Amino acid sequence: MTSGPDPIVGLTSASTLSGQDIEKLLALLGKRWVLEVIARLQAGPLRRHVLRSALQPVSDKVLTAVLRDLEAAGIVTHTITASVPARVDYDLTARGRALAQPLAAFAAWCRTSIENPTRLH
Repeated sequence: MTSGPDPIVGLTSASTLSGQDIEKLLALLGKRWVLEVIARLQAGPLRRHVLRSALQPVSDKVLTAVLRDLEAAGIVTHTITASVPARVDYDLTARGRALAQPLAAFAAWCRTSIENPTRLH
């Protein structure tokens, strides 16, 4: 890996990852609906309206903001297909798919921590 700024998300490479870089990533992943969107897209591309229906009660405004943030981070991409009406599909990028294993490990840790809350203290 090379060091220096990552042009996609503005983070440095793993060899020089700072506390501030980690905070940026956790801030993105900690936003409401972000993990749900990533989880839904693990199965493959989805049209926006299908994604929104699966995430009820998310609003259009919030879903749009989440998808834009994930696109800016290089985690999600969208494809517009010319048709009437235009078809827009959202999918995970390779970077987004690479989140599957760490997020699954984090979810397992959360489940264990919820079942055994004294371990957090």
